[in-house]
Amino acid sequence: MAPAGDREGYWGKPTSTLDWCEENYVVSHYIAEFWNTVSNLIFILPPIYGAIQSYRDGLETRYIIAYLCVAAVGLGSWCFHMTLKYEMQLLDELPMIYSCCIFVYCLYECFKYKKTINYPLLFILIGYSIGVSIVYLNWKQPVFHQVMYGTLVAVLVLRSVYIVLWVYPWLRGLGYTSLTVFLLGFFLWNVDNIFCDKLRGLRARLPPLVSVMTQFHAWWHILTGLGSYLHILFSLYSRTLYLKYRPKVKRLPGTMFSSVKPYENQRYSALKKDCQRRKILFEDPLFPANDDSLFYKSRIQGVQWKRPKDICDDPHLFVDGISSHDLHQGQVGNCWFVAACSSLASREALWQKYPPCIPSTRLCRLSVGCLLASCQLPLPEPCAEQGGGGYADTHQHMNTHTTIFIMHCSDTAPFHMAVDKVIPDWKEQEWSAEKPENYAGIFHFQFWRFGDWVDVVIDDRLPTLHNQLIYCHSNSKNELWCALVEKAYAKLSGCYEALDGGNTADALVDFTGGVSEPIDLLEGGYANDEAKRNVLFERVLKVYNRGGLISCSIKATSAADMEARLDCGLVKGHAYAVTDVRRVRLGHGLLSYFKSEKLDMIRLRNPWGEKEWNGPWSDTSEEWQKVSNSEREKLGMTVQDDGEFWMTFEDFCRYFTDIIKCRLINTSYLSIHKTWEEVVLRGAWTKHEDPLKNRCGGCVNNRDTFLQNPQYVFDVKKTEDEVLICIQQKPKQTNRKEGKGENLAIGFDIYKVELNRTYRMHTLQPKVASSIYINSRIVFLRTDLKEGRYVIIPTTFEAGHVGEFLLRVFTDVPSDCQELTLDEPPHTCWSGMCGYPQMVSQVHVVSASGLKNQDSQEGADPYVIIKCEGEKIRSPVVKSTVTPEFDVKGLFYRKKPGQPIVIQVWDHNLISDTFLGQVSLAGDPNNLLSMHILHLEDKGSKRVNELPGTLKVQLLTSNVLTNI
Repeated sequence: MAPAGDREGYWGKPTSTLDWCEENYVVSHYIAEFWNTVSNLIFILPPIYGAIQSYRDGLETRYIIAYLCVAAVGLGSWCFHMTLKYEMQLLDELPMIYSCCIFVYCLYECFKYKKTINYPLLFILIGYSIGVSIVYLNWKQPVFHQVMYGTLVAVLVLRSVYIVLWVYPWLRGLGYTSLTVFLLGFFLWNVDNIFCDKLRGLRARLPPLVSVMTQFHAWWHILTGLGSYLHILFSLYSRTLYLKYRPKVKRLPGTMFSSVKPYENQRYSALKKDCQRRKILFEDPLFPANDDSLFYKSRIQGVQWKRPKDICDDPHLFVDGISSHDLHQGQVGNCWFVAACSSLASREALWQKYPPCIPSTRLCRLSVGCLLASCQLPLPEPCAEQGGGGYADTHQHMNTHTTIFIMHCSDTAPFHMAVDKVIPDWKEQEWSAEKPENYAGIFHFQFWRFGDWVDVVIDDRLPTLHNQLIYCHSNSKNELWCALVEKAYAKLSGCYEALDGGNTADALVDFTGGVSEPIDLLEGGYANDEAKRNVLFERVLKVYNRGGLISCSIKATSAADMEARLDCGLVKGHAYAVTDVRRVRLGHGLLSYFKSEKLDMIRLRNPWGEKEWNGPWSDTSEEWQKVSNSEREKLGMTVQDDGEFWMTFEDFCRYFTDIIKCRLINTSYLSIHKTWEEVVLRGAWTKHEDPLKNRCGGCVNNRDTFLQNPQYVFDVKKTEDEVLICIQQKPKQTNRKEGKGENLAIGFDIYKVELNRTYRMHTLQPKVASSIYINSRIVFLRTDLKEGRYVIIPTTFEAGHVGEFLLRVFTDVPSDCQELTLDEPPHTCWSGMCGYPQMVSQVHVVSASGLKNQDSQEGADPYVIIKCEGEKIRSPVVKSTVTPEFDVKGLFYRKKPGQPIVIQVWDHNLISDTFLGQVSLAGDPNNLLSMHILHLEDKGSKRVNELPGTLKVQLLTSNVLTNI
């Protein structure tokens, strides 16, 4: 507390029972403790904003009250520190009790149904607040208030720890951050109290601007305010998880962030407003209505560009909703694009800004000090179409490969952030009969390209021949969404002809921001292996039921096979959209419900809108007599040549050749499904004469240059983890006019390296996984890796090829993935004083044997620690064995070659680990014996005594730092 003798000011002599360490009336005659007063702004302004937004967005009343209570504490504390009057002190301290009670109620009621009230808990907290108030008003002891407040804080801490440990461990970052910030403030509060005299003396000697930083009670306000905001956010996140909301979480200082970039700097809103002001229809100068926008090689004579009202009387984006039947392929060979659109069109929720199965959407902005978290929270129960982590798959060029595409749709924000963007604000873009003056002939659509969402602006002029659209069109002449989306995509690709011969995977990725994973049905033998086929169907069914997008095609082995029709009616080298996946119940009447006989079925659609499958279960097949009328109605069975048909999954696997799962990875912490940690890195293959700077070394076949490629290091921190890795080269469709539109053949290899490697590899290490090499825009690999550190080397197949790429790594826990840019430790200004490494040693602890038993089950849980010149690394624990296979490496750049490398073996225990022995190695580069089998010794003065067990170690040492 502050000593007596401070000057008096506007408010007179203090009457409060507390007077803090800040000197009174030094800064202002009207404010007793200036810095302690103004620091309360963090308690006042953001919570008021948060309360307003919570009210507008319809959040539960408890969170509005929580915000207002924080603001009340701030106002009371402002008045108290400004006046140092006892009445104002109560206005500060009692709301602290009340706000904490609200926090307790919110946190302990996170896992209750909506609109339920826990009356017992409510009465306990109200009674606690009243009791503390009565006692404190009569017994004016600040310590009593502090103990009562601390008790509530302890209850909050225990509940928070329980949630992050046992309920939602992925929220531990937010929960622990809130706790850490609060505890740091509490620590500074104690320093301010205990060392007040010394702090005042220090401030008297420091410049004014520096002395302000020692006002630790003001820091207590700042940190406690931030901790309180984080706690409300933590409580709200826990609540939304339980209610199965679909939050969209964004973190940026003070803004609702939008990652959408205008294509070619054309901004839709500005261009539309300018056209409306000038009362003209937009004409796009970057994609003019001429042949350059249509072709780069071939030509169609007589093409006329017309606006929608010149084509039909009553144009609309959508007529009677959106359906996969809307789309028909035109004269350009872009069945892959139409199939992708059909897949998306089969799920209306994916195109609309707010899905129809969700009655409304609320947007709440939760201010968190300098952190603004914005959550888009659709109302509770999810529709059956929307589900867990997403998938997207890539596919080969249509003349070399064919595929099924499966798009797993996340039930969380990342999914909506992706697919909702294709047609943004479609109601605003739709024609309006009430306000025709608003129409300006301008539209915009959004696509995901090379790591960014791009907003593409177009005018409404469409190419026609004899007043008919020559490219993608709908069943209804006045429904134009598909033609306009295709035009925007053509603009992004350079021209319409650039869409000829693409692949569906690219379109699905461009629509969603997903990654792609191919599965070869022929190589997997799914047609002849019933067990594998059943597993695959379960996966496809799961994908579809969670809102998945699926497309398929049949491999064309030659140019003559392209779009060749098979006897069964299917077309080779042609992309189909999968519009339904079902287990169809066989039989009629009530008996069918008691039978277990069901058939795995899949429904597909030809983008041509005709030419269907004519085999079993086709539209007119007699097999449909096995299915009841009610079941057929559920399936939407139609008998017409509309391009849509059913077939069994067995026939599907027999005729179709490839699957590509287009996977939109779920990275939201607020998900009931598996959450992934994502790292996105941009890189490039570049050419340089210096081998150490060259970054286009080609695949591993080019052994002399392979390690010159870019290298990326990441950690697997679990005992074993599924890792998803995707590499995407920059799209080259826009270069087709220049004859440069072909993709490079790309791929990547993964190597297990030393646990502490921070510099580039210079010698090959054990390869643990490898992707295929193919001239596709995207290459994907899913693999299981054990705990350790790994290096990804993305390459082109041929050395010397240059280009840009995007690397995406998904793991269960953060992988700390980053590029390795340095070849060796850098020379710094400290190198002369502290020394520079003279040699490098790689220590590989292979295994141990004969270790001492440490438990009743005749085993141990050993691990090793490798030490060298103050640096040490620890291996993972090997469970229940006395002959562990460690297979762990360490890399040490050594300034003192005379110091030995020490390897210790320990047994992991619950309370205290047990030392099992150690070995020492000199690491002499002249020692040609790299493999050593050494007996374990004791440490310290007893190290001459041998202990049970031996250690197998490989040691490589070089005087050249870039040799390992």
